[in-house]
Amino acid sequence: MLPSTDQPFTKLKATIIFLLMLSLGYSQSLDSLDSYVQNEMLKRQIPGLSLAILKDGILIHKKSHGFSVVEHEVPAKDYTIYPLASLTKQFIAAGILLLEQDGSLNLDAPIKHYLDSLPKKWQKLSLRQLLTHTAGLAPMEMEWKSLKINGWPKHVTRKMLWDSAVEDTVPNLPGEHFAYHNVGYSLAVFIIEAITNADHRFFFKHRLFEPLGMRNTFFEDQTKVTPHQAEGYTLKDGQLAKIWRVGQEDIGVGDGLYSNLEDMIKWVQALNQHRLLTPQQQDKMFTKAILNNGESFHYGLGWWLPERNGIPYRYHNGITGPEILSISKIGLDIIVLSNFGQGEFDEVRYWGLAQDIAGKFFLEDFQHRPVADKIPVPEPHRYVGSFAYESEGTLDIYLKEGHLYLKDSYGEAKMIYLGNNAFTLQDDSVIFRFLDFDKIRVEEEFWNYDHALRIKQ
Repeated sequence: MLPSTDQPFTKLKATIIFLLMLSLGYSQSLDSLDSYVQNEMLKRQIPGLSLAILKDGILIHKKSHGFSVVEHEVPAKDYTIYPLASLTKQFIAAGILLLEQDGSLNLDAPIKHYLDSLPKKWQKLSLRQLLTHTAGLAPMEMEWKSLKINGWPKHVTRKMLWDSAVEDTVPNLPGEHFAYHNVGYSLAVFIIEAITNADHRFFFKHRLFEPLGMRNTFFEDQTKVTPHQAEGYTLKDGQLAKIWRVGQEDIGVGDGLYSNLEDMIKWVQALNQHRLLTPQQQDKMFTKAILNNGESFHYGLGWWLPERNGIPYRYHNGITGPEILSISKIGLDIIVLSNFGQGEFDEVRYWGLAQDIAGKFFLEDFQHRPVADKIPVPEPHRYVGSFAYESEGTLDIYLKEGHLYLKDSYGEAKMIYLGNNAFTLQDDSVIFRFLDFDKIRVEEEFWNYDHALRIKQ
């Protein structure tokens, strides 16, 4: 059993929490929540994590499990420092909105108003488009190509980051498509520095972190000795391994913040109480992007805005393991900070624990609903074959014991037929829709569609 390393709540607090959970119509005890988390950690091979749950803005559960540094068996604590990775994006978005609230910028104005010497291809981009990933910039797998040629440098200066971004192609017109990227958020930080005439670290420290009492939240400095900082882990050949992530960027690549559970609780409470932004201004973070054709896409400013089983919620995760989730319908906030993320080796499932906790313990309708395997597959052999994802990787579909199975870098899963040439997976909500027998559209809860093309034999 992994160690639970924080002091238990008092008997009175535990009673209040239990009554709150009963009022939600869900009677799972806190003991079973802790057991569930520890079992999930063992199943996913997560070394350590810190978890907080708030109901109607009130902290009802806080506990850390496992080890922050496996080699020395250092227990994870509520004050353990974790990298936030792409959770940084919501702080950058909040900084931009704060400057707009000050009257220093306009979210919808072209960024040429704030940055000098822009290449022509960036002239008409707006800050809103940068922050909603609709600016037409190179997607994540294609950005900063010149910096990646010989491996990401150990130290990336502002000039290096800027020059490489300028060299990237702009594959789409602004507002035409959603394509998740990091470069737009780096440009937003350049704009913050240009407007404030100061290093972005100074701005965030004095305008966001100190006013909210977030004393242990900061941008990375690889030369700094940081007490209580967790080591990062991933999997290699199925075994726990250290993450190779040692680099210093003078401006983060859409990431770069570090924090702990105590500070992230303050962040969530500040959002709930509108302590930083006015309600009208903060609502911009949680408004879906609108494309040129009038359709909306489920991303706001630094937040995913998806639905599950018809229930809207707010969410973001990061490649190093953190998650933050809010379901306004029931006033629920869940924060997960962990030291287990995606590395250079195996594909790992480093996200989804927050959704699982929400559905299992707080809102039954939010749980993933396995689809009954009742519809027979007509001529199943037509779907069998090997396919290449347009993004990266391959998948194989094959018959086993009379059923279709799919295997890719995440593992093997039984396919459940939905009818009309569409399948889901037994333990996942992703949909594989055959547009024809040579092309699959992959529909996920968050990302824009991916496609997989049959590999001709």
